[in-house]
Amino acid sequence: MENTKIYSKRIIAGMMALLLTAGTAAADLGENAAFGTAITASADQADGSTTQKLSAYMKKAEVSQDDNGFIKITSVKDILGKTAEISPDDAKTWLAANVAAFKTAAPTYYGCRDFFFRYKDRSCYAVLDSEHFNDRYIGGNDFAWASVSEDVWTASMEQFIARLDRVYIWGSDKTQPAVTYTKTEAKAPTCTEAGNSEYYTGSDGKYYTLENGIYTEIAENSWVIDAKGHSYGSTKWTWNDDLTASVELVCKECKDTVKIDADVTSKITQKPTTTRKGTITYTAKVLFNGKTYLYTRSFSLPVLELTYVGPKAPTCTEAGNIGYWYDAANDWYFADENGETELKKAETIVAAGHSAGSAVIENYTAPTYFENGSQDEVIYCEKCGAELSRKHVTIPKLEYTAPTLNYTIKGNAVKLDWTEVADAEMYGIALYSDGKWQLMAEHEETSFVMYGLTNDKEHTLAIVTKLGGKWMMDFSNAVTINTEVSAPEYPVITSVEYSEVSPQFRVNWCEVPDAQQYGIAVYLSGKWKVIAQDIPAGTTYYTSPKLKEGQTYKIVICAKRNGKWDTNELSGRAFKITVKPQNAEVTPVYEDADFDFSGKVYVVGDSTVCDYTEESITTKDCCGWGMKLAEQYSDVTVINLARAGRSSRSFLNDKEYNTLCSSIGKGDYLFIQFGHNDEKTGEPNLVTYPQLDPSTLDEEGKNADGQYSFEWMLLNKYIIVAQENGAVPVLVTPMLRRYSNGMPRYLEHEKYSEAMIELGKKYNIPVIDLTTKTTLLYNNLYSQYGGDATAELHAFTEQTRTIVDNSHLSVKGSEVIADIVADETKTLGLKISERLIED
Repeated sequence: MENTKIYSKRIIAGMMALLLTAGTAAADLGENAAFGTAITASADQADGSTTQKLSAYMKKAEVSQDDNGFIKITSVKDILGKTAEISPDDAKTWLAANVAAFKTAAPTYYGCRDFFFRYKDRSCYAVLDSEHFNDRYIGGNDFAWASVSEDVWTASMEQFIARLDRVYIWGSDKTQPAVTYTKTEAKAPTCTEAGNSEYYTGSDGKYYTLENGIYTEIAENSWVIDAKGHSYGSTKWTWNDDLTASVELVCKECKDTVKIDADVTSKITQKPTTTRKGTITYTAKVLFNGKTYLYTRSFSLPVLELTYVGPKAPTCTEAGNIGYWYDAANDWYFADENGETELKKAETIVAAGHSAGSAVIENYTAPTYFENGSQDEVIYCEKCGAELSRKHVTIPKLEYTAPTLNYTIKGNAVKLDWTEVADAEMYGIALYSDGKWQLMAEHEETSFVMYGLTNDKEHTLAIVTKLGGKWMMDFSNAVTINTEVSAPEYPVITSVEYSEVSPQFRVNWCEVPDAQQYGIAVYLSGKWKVIAQDIPAGTTYYTSPKLKEGQTYKIVICAKRNGKWDTNELSGRAFKITVKPQNAEVTPVYEDADFDFSGKVYVVGDSTVCDYTEESITTKDCCGWGMKLAEQYSDVTVINLARAGRSSRSFLNDKEYNTLCSSIGKGDYLFIQFGHNDEKTGEPNLVTYPQLDPSTLDEEGKNADGQYSFEWMLLNKYIIVAQENGAVPVLVTPMLRRYSNGMPRYLEHEKYSEAMIELGKKYNIPVIDLTTKTTLLYNNLYSQYGGDATAELHAFTEQTRTIVDNSHLSVKGSEVIADIVADETKTLGLKISERLIED
């Protein structure tokens, strides 16, 4: 038993020492450097002839393959074919007897010596520093070999060679050593530990019995005798004051004691009366190892002492009771004074009683089309008002029915009509494209005209409803239509000419089929009025009378068809014309005479100007005109800082604005186009307001109502920044959006365009009126080629390129707009125009 414990401890210590040895220098190795299985042998058993062999070997520095001994190696590959088996006892005996020979061979070496050998399926080794390399330590009981796995054994050998230890392996021998036998004495088993019969362990790793001088091989562990187990006999019971109990069971063999808590039950074996005591018996029971142990104990019960408790009526909240007799000592209840009829406590109680009223509805939440509603159905007592029950009820969400949709096709437009939905907040016109539904427009009425649909192509449309702030995405009313090519329905202004000698203008428009007559509608005093109603059907121009110089007029060309003037969508077709004064001033000069153009142009603005990724260009044909501006000039670099979705105010929060302020310098230009997002009054972080009273603005350009000034932002955050750095600012009014039918949506930007023009006049800043230029361009294209011509200037909303994006430019559109901007620099007389590339 003791040897087994020592063996286990040394194995653990050996593995710990192995880990420590792998990373410790030779000088740090302590007494535990040699470790492993505790297989000991005394030093006086050493073979003297073997000592002579080693001495001779050490002098020659080599040993033949026929000799046994530890052979010094310098690399792991040297061990192939050289490592022979030896038992740990024999290796220890041999090494203890031959320490002197090793020291004689290397008297000046004080480092570690590492010895490796194999035994059966084990790989063994030991590490000895100079302090422990002596016959007394090696032959003593503290020395042991480490037994490790093959990979750890080899890795340790490589590590020790690398750190310049002297490494030895047990040399091979052609003769098979004789088997030696180690006796293990017989040991009787105990209650808890196994014993064994006598057996022998051979040096060949096998096991034997010895009988009549003959060793017979046996199976491993066949000598084991199982532990007998405990034999519990005597018992000792313990009762506690709280009438719990436990028992101690004692083993007959080893006196081992087990204490177990008992299960205790009780039974009244004789009931007490008013004149006689009773008896109660407690039984303690323990089940252990399949055997039951019992112990009983009895106690007397006192005679009954009954007290009468009178009846009590119940209330809503408190129970009452019947009349009864009560014995406090035993906590018993009786129906009679003699204690003969026992009652349970519950039988003495009269339940409290509520009077339930009708259910009341509380916490009502109305159902919607998206979520269930709910309510609590609560019942209260009619007498005391206490809540008796509460039931939470879920109310199913409302059932939605999509509006019925009808349509009428007219050319490349379709008129949609649908039935009204109760409580609808808004209707949405949805188009199915690229495998998904897209919301194209929102409308409050139950009728909508959709223009600009691709001709001769099927389009699937549906009407969805906004209810409770959410869209009901039910497309069950979808219809599929096919539009046709149609001629323009309205006269479209194609050009405006101004007289050089008088305050007059001449306007030209496209011809409308079936027109009987043309007229000029002018917006006066808040109303449209048709004048000059006698223009023949074949005439598509009008020359105004002499008008007030500098006056601006909003006009529309109307056509009479089927005997009636067509005044539909006047605001959407309106066009502004300003009568030029006859004493026109000399073209203003915007640059100093010594202004030297650096070749750099900075551009700020929104998504109609900014750069786009190659993917957006390829999939949606999306491009900003700022990307194409440099192509209009020779030796001009454009730094396009514009960003999508930005207004003149929100752009100030971007890093691009900081780049502008820190980079723009003398001789540069700054082109500024904002307005598309400044006009979004529903987005507080973007919106600015034109034409605010400057005297009401604070240091942030904001008035008392919290409205930010559009002109203040342009002047203080862009124009002055450019001028203070020696650059020339150029205002660019926002290019227009298009209607789905291809016509220009001019009036959306009207106030912002006017604000930029007035700002330019006031501070002598060059202005490129891109709003007017693109309006004329779109009118011209529409009148000559229809809506498809203006659609070519715009990108698509998705990758299938089926829906035209009426706000953003295509690659072609960005080239056209950039060309207009560049040409206007020549009209304004800016020095950058000297680098224009002529067509």
